[in-house]
Amino acid sequence: GLEMKEQFKVKEKLVKLYENRIDDFKLIYDKYENEAVNGPLLMSPSSAYLFSKTRFLVVGKETAGWEHFNIGINQLLSCYEGFNVGESYNRKGSPLWYLVRFTEKQLGNSKYSCMWTNLSKYDQNKEEPDAKHREDFSKLDNLLKDEINVLKPEFCLFFTGHKFDNRLGNIFADLQFIPVDGFDPNILVQLKSPDLPSLCYRTSHPNWISRQNKKSQLKDRVETFITQVGKTLEI
Repeated sequence: GLEMKEQFKVKEKLVKLYENRIDDFKLIYDKYENEAVNGPLLMSPSSAYLFSKTRFLVVGKETAGWEHFNIGINQLLSCYEGFNVGESYNRKGSPLWYLVRFTEKQLGNSKYSCMWTNLSKYDQNKEEPDAKHREDFSKLDNLLKDEINVLKPEFCLFFTGHKFDNRLGNIFADLQFIPVDGFDPNILVQLKSPDLPSLCYRTSHPNWISRQNKKSQLKDRVETFITQVGKTLEI
């Protein structure tokens, strides 16, 4: 029916985006084939996302291990579908996926209905890429803008931390960082750009947020903030 048609249409648009970047993916694969470089992380849209109450997109930093380009675009999309936005992490107590599930609930969405990607489409040895690798990987950064344009999220959370703000500024037109009441801008800001939905925030990585909770209740404050955003959407 309608849901499948819409899902097919959006998936086709994403595949086209990815096919247009095949040379870039190939270049990185050939250059780093013998190193522990994982990726690219390519998205496949779920109908749960496309028909959710509030389309919610999560943008992290990089994967902690993933498939490689040699399996092909379709297989990379299957891998994304199989991961099901962190479903297997429920038992592992991951602060990131915990906060994602919490946010889905506050937005009135079902579990596993968000979309997820990363600023860096690759990781290096399951970790954050060093400067040399980052320079190569960041050539693909503008893919994120195109993905957002296709997915049309209504609420975005960037868990990228403040140190990548310049990198976000290179991706999104006229990007502004708007302070949020009661938060240090290094910890939480609103992102404003014609390329982004009006409800878009950049915060620190949930692992770090959780570690701060004992001394500053940061995790509780971020959750309260997300709950308030969810309430404003009910009106």
